[in-house]
Amino acid sequence: MNKKKIKNKIEKIKSWYSKSKIVSIIQSFIILISKIFKFILYNLYYHWKWAVLLLFILVMYFINKNENIIFTISNNGFIKFLTLYNFHKNLQISQYSLEIAISILLVFVLIFSFRLKDLKLNKISKIQNFKGIKEKPYFKFRTRLWLNLKIVVWYWNMNGIGLSVFQSDEFRESFQSAFNRTLIDVELAKGTQDTIKIKLASPRYRLPKEIKINEQDIDISSSIYLLGKNLLGAVRIDISKRPHMLIAGDTGSGKSVLIDFVIYQSLLKGYVVRACDPKQTEFNGWHNLTINDTRLLNNKFLGGQFSRTTNLRDTLEDLYLIEDEYKMRMVELAKYNCKNIDKYNNKYSKNDKPLSRIIYIFDEFVEMTTSKKKTAEEKAILEEIERILIIIATRGRSLGIHLILSAQRPDCNLLDGQIKSNLSNRICGRMPDRSASETALGKGNYDACTLIDKDELGKFVTNDGKRFKGYLLDTETLTEELHKKYDKKDVTNLGGTNNVGQ
Repeated sequence: MNKKKIKNKIEKIKSWYSKSKIVSIIQSFIILISKIFKFILYNLYYHWKWAVLLLFILVMYFINKNENIIFTISNNGFIKFLTLYNFHKNLQISQYSLEIAISILLVFVLIFSFRLKDLKLNKISKIQNFKGIKEKPYFKFRTRLWLNLKIVVWYWNMNGIGLSVFQSDEFRESFQSAFNRTLIDVELAKGTQDTIKIKLASPRYRLPKEIKINEQDIDISSSIYLLGKNLLGAVRIDISKRPHMLIAGDTGSGKSVLIDFVIYQSLLKGYVVRACDPKQTEFNGWHNLTINDTRLLNNKFLGGQFSRTTNLRDTLEDLYLIEDEYKMRMVELAKYNCKNIDKYNNKYSKNDKPLSRIIYIFDEFVEMTTSKKKTAEEKAILEEIERILIIIATRGRSLGIHLILSAQRPDCNLLDGQIKSNLSNRICGRMPDRSASETALGKGNYDACTLIDKDELGKFVTNDGKRFKGYLLDTETLTEELHKKYDKKDVTNLGGTNNVGQ
């Protein structure tokens, strides 16, 4: 018979099968019977666990005592295997003790494989969001990520409760308290509207106390920064999409190391970095260091790829240079009809060096600007500084000018307004209380207080709920090596020859 005829017959059978009302009725009936059987079986097991186990043992005992009854129905090897027929004699093991062991194993298999609506209901009831709700969400099943066995995934039926409730900070905090597990992420399961995936850190796995940097993980050709690692992998941010950062944290939280790592990546990428260092000790090693070619429109920039200031007057002078660069870039991009620096560099910098992004870091911003002992001149300087920072925060993204503010505890009144609303990347280390965490990460976000222990160093949370461990960086050793390597090297000076008039 031809293959085509066989295919045609198969297609006819399939079409009849799919269209036949009798077949669909039979299918529906079988599915209904199976659901009823499952419901009865599961309810019997979960509500009468030991009774079902005892019944199972009695049935097995009866089968072994009356083997002829079974074999007259089905005389095959499977029944012999199921009843351990003559197996115990060869191994010299009590037949009943072996069957009891298998029965207990079956109980554990059922516990971890078949989960009913009332499983863990007492713990789910403890979650603050579900108190007073009769129809609570319930556990369906669990699994692990195949590519990352450190992550356990729980699937819950939402039972009519909105996804936003499960993704709220209140749910995260209450869930971790009820289950004593670290919640990593909550999302809607693919192809469903009523099932959520809850990703948890397996208690068997922990991040090491120190994570060393693998420089191959740093992408020097893009605007993506590497921040650290969590159990899901590397944590990164893209400053072309979310241009400005607030890095906060209590003393000893590891904030300075994270900022140093950001500086190091910026220099590798060929960016120009300027910093205000009121402590006069934070950026000593980086000062006047140049390790990569740069290009700016304003040729008044001096001091290497990285340079710092330590007082308000010099800081303002630095910001004036950045404001001039900002104005020149506006003219330059408008001249070539480019909306942002990436399009400009892709189209018009093929035969020239790309226009460098500028990273401006203001360390201890709040502490420096909130001091009450300020003269009238210093207050005027602060007003000018704030004016330029607002320009950078609101309009610097497309021109490749980025702002990083660092503070131990950001003041809610000072950061309220245009600067605060544009700090889209908020990264926070350990915080002493809930209000400090909320000020840094946003309203209602207490993660820096609740998710980071007081003794944990180098752990951070972001305003979008990611927790990570920062990389270990020996800044002193690294900067010494970089100065030895690059100080005598002929590196292209800052500023360009194609300056545009203001």
